[in-house]
Amino acid sequence: MSSREGLGLKPFGFSLLEFCLVLILIGFLAMIGFRYYFDTIEDSKESLVRFQGATFSRTVQNLYGEGKVRKSRQLQLDGVVIYLNENGWPASAGVRTSVRSTNQTPRECEALWHGVFKNAPGTVIAGSIEEDKAKIAKDFRISSIKGRICRYELARGENEQYFFDYDVTNGKVNIFSPKK
Repeated sequence: MSSREGLGLKPFGFSLLEFCLVLILIGFLAMIGFRYYFDTIEDSKESLVRFQGATFSRTVQNLYGEGKVRKSRQLQLDGVVIYLNENGWPASAGVRTSVRSTNQTPRECEALWHGVFKNAPGTVIAGSIEEDKAKIAKDFRISSIKGRICRYELARGENEQYFFDYDVTNGKVNIFSPKK
């Protein structure tokens, strides 16, 4: 008889049953943690799109108002020229293009994005060659719908469902998310 057994102490180590119980407990805790983690990721995606959409909306509203007060179709915002369309809403930035409210191109939507945001999140035009060749992941995918709506879609995976639309005919910004 060893001196440990004489003192009533068990030998070191786990029994198979104790080991299995610990593994089951760790697995259960990991499952709960991953569910919480993925819910947090989805919440952060929604928050990001809501924040960007609200900021974009406030900026275009302010530019619209400033254009009406100054009776001008082009304004300066942080050193960038913002061009307004015939309805007075921001339509492009930097380089003057055809800024009509019926033929908005994805390039104009992208230029407006970078004109509105001083430190704009990275963008890529949806379906472009650059999107396929992009080595660095971009934050937003930009497209134009029927020549009058700019869509800014969170590009953090395949077929994202978080985006906001900017209607250049009336200045409305609509934010979409699967939880809405």
